[in-house]
Amino acid sequence: MKVETFECQETAAEPIEMAEEAINLIEEMGLEGQQSLVGKDKNDQPTRCPYSEVSKEQAFVIQYCTPREVDVKRYSSGPIPVRVLQVIAHAISVGMDGITVHCKESEVIDDPIVTGTMILDPERPYSKTTFLLARWGEELTNWTKLGQLALATYKEKVKAKFFEIKASIASEEAALSQLSVSAAADKGIPSYYR
Repeated sequence: MKVETFECQETAAEPIEMAEEAINLIEEMGLEGQQSLVGKDKNDQPTRCPYSEVSKEQAFVIQYCTPREVDVKRYSSGPIPVRVLQVIAHAISVGMDGITVHCKESEVIDDPIVTGTMILDPERPYSKTTFLLARWGEELTNWTKLGQLALATYKEKVKAKFFEIKASIASEEAALSQLSVSAAADKGIPSYYR
């Protein structure tokens, strides 16, 4: 079983003293964006969120390659590797919630992906940011290939929608060609004129 995690190794491995120094520098310089990534761990020690925000390309891949979303508390499609459980526990300890396992609905890919959400702007508590935490599988497909798979899936869905629209138009055209004057008059005259 292969596991890929998405934490910034330098930040994740910081001893408490380094985290405190980084937090002090962040506050001194007024780095609001970085301040939003600062929290306290379960021992009330300062800590920084080491995970990266999901990019729009990654969100696209997740949406089309792993469209099924399951709250991590309810995920039962298979065992979650220990390293992924450790990452999830750490993400929760830095203030993340909404931990979600994105998994296959069909046979697109077998690699579940875990994300977590966090409120970065306390003035906008309804606006959560999604972070990429980890993924696992027998063979982890590279992100370039996942992007290609997602795009192919997207195109197939769009084509299917186009065919559905075309069939609906053809049906309406057929009905229109069979329409009589009387039936057209019934459809075309507002009820208050009748």
